[in-house]
Amino acid sequence: MQSARYVARMPELLSSLEVALDRPRDRLKIAAALALSLWVLAAPCQVAAQTAPLDSVAWLSGCWLAAAGENTTEEVWLQPHGGLMVGMVRSVRSGVATGYELLVLQRVGGRIVLTAHPSGQEPADFRASTTGPDLLRVENPDHDFPRRIEYRQPTTDSLVASVFGGVDDPSPAFELLYARAPCPARPR
Repeated sequence: MQSARYVARMPELLSSLEVALDRPRDRLKIAAALALSLWVLAAPCQVAAQTAPLDSVAWLSGCWLAAAGENTTEEVWLQPHGGLMVGMVRSVRSGVATGYELLVLQRVGGRIVLTAHPSGQEPADFRASTTGPDLLRVENPDHDFPRRIEYRQPTTDSLVASVFGGVDDPSPAFELLYARAPCPARPR
């Protein structure tokens, strides 16, 4: 096997690397090679988001409820069918609806796109940058707020929706911690 040869040569390769790090000219070459290697390793993740079928995010399907005191947010997603996943969100504070949103997931131009139709606002498209068995990350760097939305499913009965002000923000502006609820979801 090819990899066995590299493993056997590892001490020799590491020794060469130590020598090269002592020469400033070679440090730049090594840094460029490492950057290229990281880009090549990350490329399959980016391609996966561009070619992922809509069924890859079917784990979002179901009824979800986030409750904190007098505030509740219900989110419901239908299974993929006919090339669409349709979702809706309703937020209620002290028994009064404070907002709603229609959500549509579909493939557009070979990539999953989330179109959000929030109450009182124009629709906005967010293109998937990452999809996986328990993660959907969508982005729109040109949108005012939010610019990135992430759905994570830590367990089959929980869902976390993280909303970010910037595409590269390390922390979300806010998160909704959902628990699976009976359909239709009813506030507790």
